[in-house]
Amino acid sequence: MFSSLTSNRFGLTIFVSVIVLGIGALFCYYFIDDRVISWISYDHKDLNSFPGAKLIKILGKAYMPLWLLFLWAYLKNRLQLVLAGSLSMLLALAIVGPAKILTHRERPRDLLKHSQIVQDSQGNRTIQNLLSSPAFGRFDIRHFRQTQYQSFPSGDTATVFAPAVTLISFVSVLSSSILFVLAAIVGALTIAARSHYPSDVFAGAAVGLFCGWLALRISSQWISQNSFRISEWWRKVVLIGLVLIPLLDVFSSGLKHLLIFMGSSAALAGCIYLADKISELLRKNPA
Repeated sequence: MFSSLTSNRFGLTIFVSVIVLGIGALFCYYFIDDRVISWISYDHKDLNSFPGAKLIKILGKAYMPLWLLFLWAYLKNRLQLVLAGSLSMLLALAIVGPAKILTHRERPRDLLKHSQIVQDSQGNRTIQNLLSSPAFGRFDIRHFRQTQYQSFPSGDTATVFAPAVTLISFVSVLSSSILFVLAAIVGALTIAARSHYPSDVFAGAAVGLFCGWLALRISSQWISQNSFRISEWWRKVVLIGLVLIPLLDVFSSGLKHLLIFMGSSAALAGCIYLADKISELLRKNPA
């Protein structure tokens, strides 16, 4: 199954998906972005606080899916899982970071601080920047350090789509669908929080899909050749990560955030387990 996911057919599927998402990002940038953000802001829509939203949003933080991959790989003794998944997120971060610096796009919530929402005669609302600063502007490290110029692309979306691609080979079709739906919801929640525009999320999803596919190809070669003698030491590294990641989360965000961390892990693991069991039953008892 693992080798089949690096085949030409799978690669073509990823390529087409990336192109479609790229076109979607361009379309949103020119026609949709301002309207969506102005709609959320003008009507004071609180779309980011439904029950369970925190459990889903944390999946977009790189340490969260990384810890879940470590746990799953350690329990199942699956080198491919942890190598492909963690590599996909590293690749995504390596692309997203420079892209944010190059595009220098201001986050919607920060842009709105010096803007106003204007409604035309037809009822369409647009964001009018009172300072006339462009969405993509000249890079200034002093402003970038204040974190508002980090909108494009969405890093949370990229780092959740990337491992979702690599997990296709280890879970059922139903479980894969759940993973991609959750990834899409993570992206939608960043829009609802006015952290990103729709185009940021489309671009982040494209980056994630590409990095997941690339990680599968690279990791399959490393595993077949046992490059860096990975099979001899990977479990020790994973075990260290399983201990350090929750500890660092407590130190940086407090015990309350750790409860969200563990709750999200348990909820996702339960969903995947049930989905796999349902898929297994359906295979044994076809209609």
